[in-house]
Amino acid sequence: MKIQVAPAAWGKVFAVPSSVVEEHLRFASGQQLKVLLYVLAQGGEALELRDIAEGLGMPESEVSDAMQYWVATGYLERDGAEAPTPAPKQTPVNRGGKTEPLLEVPDIVPTYETVAARLLEDPELKAMFQEVQALMGKTIGYDTQAKFIMMHDSYGLPPEVILTIVEYATRQGKGVGYICKVGKNWAEDGVSTLEDAMEKLEKLASTDKVWSEFRARFSSGEAPKATDQRKALLRKWRCTYGQSPELIYYAYETMVEAIDKVNFNYMDKILTRWNEEGLRTPQDVMQAGKTAAPAASGGGTKTGTSRTKPRGAVDHHKASYDSDAYREKAQGPIEYKRKTKGEG
Repeated sequence: MKIQVAPAAWGKVFAVPSSVVEEHLRFASGQQLKVLLYVLAQGGEALELRDIAEGLGMPESEVSDAMQYWVATGYLERDGAEAPTPAPKQTPVNRGGKTEPLLEVPDIVPTYETVAARLLEDPELKAMFQEVQALMGKTIGYDTQAKFIMMHDSYGLPPEVILTIVEYATRQGKGVGYICKVGKNWAEDGVSTLEDAMEKLEKLASTDKVWSEFRARFSSGEAPKATDQRKALLRKWRCTYGQSPELIYYAYETMVEAIDKVNFNYMDKILTRWNEEGLRTPQDVMQAGKTAAPAASGGGTKTGTSRTKPRGAVDHHKASYDSDAYREKAQGPIEYKRKTKGEG
């Protein structure tokens, strides 16, 4: 079935920037779109908040909150000033040697009034909060609710993707701050479906696995601290370059001997050069005369020595929220439940 505008509807029209549809339609909430359309329909006339509130039948607090999105993204200005040309919403990012656009999503935390209004108008959000509380094992107040609504309304993540992040984060022992960080990263990477989310989880599982493999080569307490940047570099060396754990550990020893400190960017230069020269093992490096074999550093095992099996990575089972189960929970009031002793 094809849909088109009825000819009679073209009697009176106003302009809407095409970038609103191309870049913001999937992120903006219904209230935010109402406010923008109302302002655009006035043909550039300076409006007071009360004018917009009366025209839309919304409280002024909700109008002000919804307007924050368009002010933050450069489409509207307060005090009746001319709206500037919106800044480009995509910046280039290099992934594995290939430049791709990276979408920037705004951080717009809703007010208490907006949180209450969104829960009343969208039963799906109410049901999502019940699932979040069940996964986190605790009640969530306004501050946390506001952040989850920001992930939904400003980041454009559907409930099933948010719940997937919450489940992963809680199994990792992470809190709301980490959940929001992952949510923003996923939104900027264009994650919009459960299938996209599962691909991300597979990548995270792979990253955790290669880090555990690397960490197992150190004595207890001597392994370098894990950070997102270090994990990303290690995954590049193992999964993109295809370099062996032995070669990576050899590069670590070479780095420590050369600069007497841990610097993964320095390691990256070493391993990138070896990758470009086709060197795949410590023996290849030594035979090519690129570096002398460094002495084994603090507690580490010499290259070539067999190792015990790395600690197993966390089980990242594929939980799916692509169902109507949590929507059914929206029929009644939010139920807060705490975990009983002994529950995971």
